[in-house]
Amino acid sequence: MLTAKYERLAEYLKSLGRDEVVLTVDEIEKILGFKLPPSAGKGKWWSNDVRHYHAVSGWLKAGWKIKFAHLSKGLIGFQKVGEEYYKRFKEKVAERRIIKPEEFFKPLPPSAEKIEEIEYENSERFKNSVKRYLTERYKAKLVPERLRDVDVVLRKPNGRYVIGKILYMKGAKASRLSRIGILEISHSMFILEKTSEELKAEEVLLIFGGENIRSLYDWLKRYHKAAKLSKIKMLFVDREGGIHDIMKELLPIIALIEF
Repeated sequence: MLTAKYERLAEYLKSLGRDEVVLTVDEIEKILGFKLPPSAGKGKWWSNDVRHYHAVSGWLKAGWKIKFAHLSKGLIGFQKVGEEYYKRFKEKVAERRIIKPEEFFKPLPPSAEKIEEIEYENSERFKNSVKRYLTERYKAKLVPERLRDVDVVLRKPNGRYVIGKILYMKGAKASRLSRIGILEISHSMFILEKTSEELKAEEVLLIFGGENIRSLYDWLKRYHKAAKLSKIKMLFVDREGGIHDIMKELLPIIALIEF
């Protein structure tokens, strides 16, 4: 599991009988039993950011936070803040009706694949820009006569199909709309699986966009097991056109917070 290897650091911190400790990077690597990634050479890696799996499992969930990171000297300072620090964050997430995508999806590097001409003004423009990208990405043609309940049916040069649905999530505050969103996601999954069987689709995509991922968060919290078993690839497109793999980026964070 991605986060399990950092739990050794959390166990070490919990075993200490004091509220602060300064460790060298070498000492941290010895506790973990492996070398830290190259990205640990930057201060951002040591931030108290819930979007970073290693931070949550390595110190935040254990009730500690990073006080300072003097990387030029190879020193990292930890401060005990109690498990309530992390629990309060979890409670805030549960209370809020709007969850902004940028709170959970990290900015992608410039080299990452993007939709260059993404339109985020409304659902129709968003869907059209995603469709244009997909036709170029797969060098395929839209097959309008196959469009029933799905938004995209592409026939690739090899004759195989790529199908997809595109959901644009609005920034509404009402909890009722979150429940509607959950039903819409479940219905979309059902339609995609049914259409995939009919066309023997090679790839199946469920693509999200919008300013509020509350419905997506709640759906994954309930149905994460079904999502893992499904052949449907779930993607989120941010305002900059960055394409995020929901199962790799969002679900592990939800699992850390909720499970």
